[in-house]
Amino acid sequence: MKIGIIGGGPLAIEMSLRLTTLGAEVSIFSPSLGGKTKLFEEENLSVKSTEKMTGTWSEITTHAGRKVLTDQNGESNDALFDTELTPSISEYWEKYLKPLSKFIQKKVTHIRGTVLRVHKRFLDLDEEIEGRTRLFDLFRVVYLINPNEDSFSEKSLDKKTLDSLGDDVINSLKTPMEQFNDFDIVIDASGVLGNPKKMGPSSTLALNESSLSLKEKVFYGIESFKSLLPLKENIKKLTIIGSGESSGKLLLNVKDLIEKESMQVSLVTTEDEAFQKILNNLKKDSFLKELNDFLEERKVSFENKRTSFEKSLREWRDLEDYMKAKIPRPQEPSKNPAFFCGFNATSVDKLIDREEVFVTIEDAPFRGNSNSIKTISCDKVAVLTGYECSHHLFGGLKADFSASKKQTSSDNGLHPNEPGFYTLGPVNNKKSQSDHSGAGQRYKLHDGLEQLKVIEDNILSFFTKVGD
Repeated sequence: MKIGIIGGGPLAIEMSLRLTTLGAEVSIFSPSLGGKTKLFEEENLSVKSTEKMTGTWSEITTHAGRKVLTDQNGESNDALFDTELTPSISEYWEKYLKPLSKFIQKKVTHIRGTVLRVHKRFLDLDEEIEGRTRLFDLFRVVYLINPNEDSFSEKSLDKKTLDSLGDDVINSLKTPMEQFNDFDIVIDASGVLGNPKKMGPSSTLALNESSLSLKEKVFYGIESFKSLLPLKENIKKLTIIGSGESSGKLLLNVKDLIEKESMQVSLVTTEDEAFQKILNNLKKDSFLKELNDFLEERKVSFENKRTSFEKSLREWRDLEDYMKAKIPRPQEPSKNPAFFCGFNATSVDKLIDREEVFVTIEDAPFRGNSNSIKTISCDKVAVLTGYECSHHLFGGLKADFSASKKQTSSDNGLHPNEPGFYTLGPVNNKKSQSDHSGAGQRYKLHDGLEQLKVIEDNILSFFTKVGD
């Protein structure tokens, strides 16, 4: 039984462990094993890597995974994992996922190419095989491989061989090539973190958002943390789109610069009040308490500055005219961070002769606003409006996706009309999608782990275990 798994995150690794134990020949398509958890830890994303996981050890790991690691270490399960404790992302990676990834690496074929599409070898979408299910025809996974540059250098080939090949031949060999593998079963475990939402209304692109000139100016999702932190000195003005958890964490990462007034932060959200949804869980999360305290401190600081300004302004107005000419008018304080609530980002522009980015925002009258348009100039933009499922790779399959969201007929990831194809991870609208504030309900790792047995049982309804 040959099985292809798309994605290299925790669920892909856990699924691989179960399937290799059954005797299946498993291939994983992913640049690296560990997914975004690896990025959180290896890039040392400050608040992110120390953040607690969404569950205890017993909820975010499997018995099979813990047994593999305890057997390798020669220690008891209790010595390695106190299953009732909740680890940080860093602890989860170092203690569990990293060593489990290394173990799985030896058991599977790891293909680092980029998957382009998945389809049946021959079957059309509306075609059936008389007397058989569509599973009779294999799945084809098409992927792109970038050749290793060192393979065509003097490090690996002598000069005589290089000269005999010629530049045209060598350049053609360096061109990325489409390749394919065929499988009995395909499991999509790519998740959502690789598909952050855009900044525009309904999570679509704002005007000019796809412009190449904005490539080094606008960042999305967790890539914002990787690209912006630690913050460079030349970033004086930052615009954040969205007011969910990620936006709050980014704010806390730059709070020292905000307090020193060495950076101006503007935050755009469709919420009536920034962070109003996530702060409802204030008592449950230490991060949210820290965020709430910071926002309250900023309110107090602004009010003190405003009071001082009003006093100074009155004193300045009472001066004689000849004194007013010598003493500048007191400067009105500005809020930092400045919140633009009830607004959508509708356009983003980069002028040829200016380094700044200009974000145009609009508010809607049905939100109780005046239908105004504002333009914010900034050095960088962090788009943190949440994530959404993408099914563009699977247009060649008879899968049960809705027009715009990765949904199956049930929450277990099965696709009855395309037997042998599974979605492991976010599968329904309620848990996999979030609103434009980025504050929707989170899909938890525990939810995906509960799918493993369901998918395994369904696979075994078509095949039998080795030795049976």
